[in-house]
Parts: sequence; structure tokens; C-alpha cells
Amino acid sequence: MISTDGPTGLFTAGLREDFATSDSRNTHARTVVRSREVHRLVGLGKASAVTGIVCYLLGCLQVVLTIPAHACPDRLELHPPVHLLRYDSGVLPPRVTCHWDDGTHKDFVSGWINPLTLVCAVVLAACLVRALVLLRRRTGRAG
Repeated sequence: MISTDGPTGLFTAGLREDFATSDSRNTHARTVVRSREVHRLVGLGKASAVTGIVCYLLGCLQVVLTIPAHACPDRLELHPPVHLLRYDSGVLPPRVTCHWDDGTHKDFVSGWINPLTLVCAVVLAACLVRALVLLRRRTGRAG
């Protein structure tokens, strides 16, 4: 047992109070930092979701607006003439591709749409996982 009599005892008792106060301040500071990080993650997640949705909708718009008869004509001016072999389209992922019988093909959905949509989905998922981990730590220590 530590005596508070004399200069050493008072110093030790004061240190214990400082550590207790410091510990509660650190806990509060960590909570504030986590809360700010969660808010940043939510903001990044929202931006990623909006960007991904806009990119996906642009890709779908390109699919809808591509008319096969106009986009993939037979090339009769070539010798021998080249005919459309196959027309592929879909919305997951957005794609429109014409294939001709000479082996050539042409994609009509912009090349940056699908990679950017995928990156946005990965960033959104990472933000959600990190935010859930931070919130779980915060509620786990509080309870």
C-alpha cells in the first residue's frame, strides 16, 4: 500500500490521477478519431457509389443506343465482301460487340466504363468493411 504521506506519496497519488485522466482522454480521442474516419469512409463510399452508378448507366445507355443495323453494317465494298457474323450485347457488364466473318470485331461500349465501375465497387466494399470494423470496435468497447 502506498502512503500519501510525505512528498513521494503525494507525487505517486498525483501520477495515478494523471494516468486515469489521461486514459479517459485517450479513449475519448480515439473515439473522435474513429468517428471522423467513419465519416470520411462514408463520404468516400458515397462518392464511389455515385461514380460507379453513373459509369454503369452510361454503359447501359451505349448498349441501348447502339443499333446493330447502323453500327455493324456488312462491308460489301471490300473484296471479298465481309458480312456480319454475330452481334453480342448485354448489360452486365455493359457490352456491345460486332463480329464479322473475316475475324475482325468492334466494341461500342467505351473501354473505361467497365474497369471504372469495377474499381468503384471494390472501393465501396472496402469502405463498408472498414467502417463496420471501426463501428464494431467502438460499440464493443463501450458495451
